[in-house]
Amino acid sequence: MAIEFKNVSFRYPNGYMANENLNLIIREGEQVAIVGQNGAGKTTAVKLMNGLHKPCEGEVLIDGTDTKTKTAAQIARTVGYVFQNPDDQIFNPDVRSEVAYMPTKMKLSETEIKERVKWAMELTDIKKYRKENPLDIPYPIRKFVTIASVLAAKPKYIILDEPTAGQDRHGIEI
Repeated sequence: MAIEFKNVSFRYPNGYMANENLNLIIREGEQVAIVGQNGAGKTTAVKLMNGLHKPCEGEVLIDGTDTKTKTAAQIARTVGYVFQNPDDQIFNPDVRSEVAYMPTKMKLSETEIKERVKWAMELTDIKKYRKENPLDIPYPIRKFVTIASVLAAKPKYIILDEPTAGQDRHGIEI
């Protein structure tokens, strides 16, 4: 099982070629870092992995399934994506609702939702913020809210786009 890019190219509507002829295999359980200069196409590549972008050429396969045949919402059950900027991801009125969003959409039992939310909030050390509006808490904590919201869905693959941006030493160590 893997995320696989086969001769993938992606061009933005303005004509900018962000990825060209990209070939990559990330196997289940591997930890991979994609590094490069600003504008090198890193974020574009990871958005191809979870269906937010569809390739102009080539195939992106998630466990053998072409992302062109699935919606981003369908892919999100398998490939969780934590945005670089948490404010682009957060939309619920309180932290608990944000973390519970995907498990609720997955139609899990209320017991399972509560267990996953508790687990994800404890793991990311955000439990004390559960009743707060996520947009009212500090930026580094908002990052952990988005990480917890993806963890609570328990996807097979997790993509973290710039996970340490805006974090202090304690946040990076968590």
